[in-house]
Amino acid sequence: YPALLEQRGLGPALQAAARRASTPCVVEAAGLPRYPAYVENAVYFCCLEALHNADRHSGAAALHVTLADDSGELLFAVRDDGRGFDPETVMPLQTSRGLTGMADRVRAAGGSLEVSSAPGRGTTIAGRI
Repeated sequence: YPALLEQRGLGPALQAAARRASTPCVVEAAGLPRYPAYVENAVYFCCLEALHNADRHSGAAALHVTLADDSGELLFAVRDDGRGFDPETVMPLQTSRGLTGMADRVRAAGGSLEVSSAPGRGTTIAGRI
């Protein structure tokens, strides 16, 4: 569990992760309250994996992370403007890692995850807990 996540919360922890990306990344998390540690942990590691994947594989010029509270529910999204992919083809290949691992982590915390992508149109990994 990263110390920055524990001490300052999800926004600052993901902003620190975004600074380490080689692709320019903006994190929007203004006014975000604190959530139980298991929720922040699930969202942090899901977003971190999505950032790493986009940074390494998407060919994107920009990454964007959004965190928001919706009546106590944490909404999050990681978007890139990269090459995208066909989720119908890629998702079955990701068993026990990658996209499936992110979905499993979020579901274990009581949430849901959606992957939206298409060749040439970028990718969005979005969820709620």
